[in-house]
Amino acid sequence: MGGVEDKTGVLLALAVDSKPWAVGFLPLLLALPRPARLRSAASAAGLVAAAWLPFCLTHMETLAAARFTIPNQPASSLRWFGVHDAATPW
Repeated sequence: MGGVEDKTGVLLALAVDSKPWAVGFLPLLLALPRPARLRSAASAAGLVAAAWLPFCLTHMETLAAARFTIPNQPASSLRWFGVHDAATPW
């Protein structure tokens, strides 16, 4: 086993598996040297897929939970930015 580079993909995958918003930290893999970057990205992708694939295959509505909408009230600050739809943009 190598150093921290070999564990980075595993740790990032565990973070994404526990909190999906942690996917924003995956660009940290670009800070690794090229060989370690490829190994870490492959292990991260594999572990995330291994954790989420059973849920996606057995309960197809799992990913639909990410597509919720919030009503856009007339007093919402989104109106200041030109969003006049009845619901927030996804």
